[in-house]
Amino acid sequence: ASSGERNPEVLVSRVVLVDGGLPLDLPAGLSSDEVITLVLGPTADRLAMRFASPEAYRNFWRAHPAFRRDWTPELEAYLAYDLVGEEPELRPATSYATLEEDSIDQNTGTAILDALTRLRRPTVLLTAERGLLDQVPALYAAERIPELLAAYPGLRHVAVPDVNHYTIAMSERGADAVAAVVLEQLA
Repeated sequence: ASSGERNPEVLVSRVVLVDGGLPLDLPAGLSSDEVITLVLGPTADRLAMRFASPEAYRNFWRAHPAFRRDWTPELEAYLAYDLVGEEPELRPATSYATLEEDSIDQNTGTAILDALTRLRRPTVLLTAERGLLDQVPALYAAERIPELLAAYPGLRHVAVPDVNHYTIAMSERGADAVAAVVLEQLA
């Protein structure tokens, strides 16, 4: 066992999950590609895209439903940071392989479930009201939250209204809600 598993108090005293970290509610028996398509289809598609310039990348996001109401200079700075490569072949920094590995592990693997079972620290799950494309249902549908809370007794839930999966951390109202919970956990 790793040092963290033997002495988790040394590494972590509290956990805050921001619209992620727990398995999603997916139909049984999906292949890896089906999991990716169902859970993160639009994100996976974006990671395969190439952009001629930073402006082209900004324009892609300006048209994205997630940011219709939440365009800020801070978001533009993040989008510039998110690009790697050389013009005209700029791409998002996250690799498809990383996205695939994380999504499969989160939704079909046992590592996260095992860690949650062993978790002895206060844990808060913040959930967005809407999903990746600003749609309902969200990644964690409201009707599923009681099941998650029952499965993980140390888990506390905070619903963050009027945000989607992106704006829970990348908008002022979302970041304020996340910061309030983090500060509460640090107090």
